[in-house]
Amino acid sequence: MKKYLFLLAALGLFLFASCSEDDDEAIETSIVGTWQVTAIESIAPVDPNQCDNQMSTITFNEDNTLNSTFYFQQNDCQASSATGTWENLGDGQYAIDLGLLGESEGTVAFGSSNKFTYTTELMIEGIAIPATFTLERQ
Repeated sequence: MKKYLFLLAALGLFLFASCSEDDDEAIETSIVGTWQVTAIESIAPVDPNQCDNQMSTITFNEDNTLNSTFYFQQNDCQASSATGTWENLGDGQYAIDLGLLGESEGTVAFGSSNKFTYTTELMIEGIAIPATFTLERQ
């Protein structure tokens, strides 16, 4: 009887030891690359992809520069492009200058390696407007 208890205990220990959280895929948390802006939530939600076959994008370059292109119906679906800079401040905090919207500091939160949100306050005519950008890797 003791032999069977020992075998069951050893089997249980083996099964417990072979389970590991190492099997989980690590989420890549680099913003470097080209991202489609899929949503902008603010006082009034804005669809950054409201123009047919035109995708608003931001490309974050390794040298901490960026290129952004936005398409809005208010601009007759013409491209509004700008260059800017970005900096990782640590602990999910970033300083991003989109050029068109100015510089802001905010929080980047990854939902997966291919999607993140940037929550910030944009200064528009001296008023801080809360905004959340949702971006998906292109």
